[in-house]
Amino acid sequence: MSNTISDEVAQEQIDALKDYYGIDIDDLPDSVKGAIESSFAKMKRAIMNGRLEIEVNEETILVHQTLQRPPAGAPNPLVYKEVSGSAKIAIKDDSTDHGKVYAFLGALSGEGAGVIQKLKGKDLSLAESLGCVFLQV
Repeated sequence: MSNTISDEVAQEQIDALKDYYGIDIDDLPDSVKGAIESSFAKMKRAIMNGRLEIEVNEETILVHQTLQRPPAGAPNPLVYKEVSGSAKIAIKDDSTDHGKVYAFLGALSGEGAGVIQKLKGKDLSLAESLGCVFLQV
């Protein structure tokens, strides 16, 4: 897939998300820095390829993930709303690391963990990167 969005515009969207949530990689524990840097790199490539869009306005942030292979019944794009306490509460309902991320993303999107669990390939990989970043909020 060729790039449709420039590197600079993609970086602006990543920076807007970092600014909105106050994420500074230097402030994170060393144990997660590599994973977060990798997640941001994957997100930037997805923005450049038109599979991700970060929309920030005065009131909120929305992250639109355009699915390459949407599961039956899944909306396309998936839209993740602003991280909230109620979305974080969904994390405790599953004992596996992936299950926690899927529950969290399901709550943020309003679609439930089942939709996230049905994602495959690049769609799932990008969703997991988003979850990794959102967990830092």
